[in-house]
Amino acid sequence: MDEDAEIEGFRKFMKAAVMAVKASDEAVFICPVCGGRARSERAVNGQIHAICKGCRINVMGEPFVNDSGWICEECH
Repeated sequence: MDEDAEIEGFRKFMKAAVMAVKASDEAVFICPVCGGRARSERAVNGQIHAICKGCRINVMGEPFVNDSGWICEECH
């Protein structure tokens, strides 16, 4: 994947992650990059944390990720 395509994919992912948490602070959504299951959360400071299990895009998700690379339900 070239750099422009990678940046465009990241932009689409972030847009979907932000839109997903408009109505609530936590949401599951379909990743626009790979079609996989993704999840986003709005932190108390307003930042968006998002991760996709399929293509493994991870935006500030480290505190919420377990060893398998997916969101740890008991971590929050």
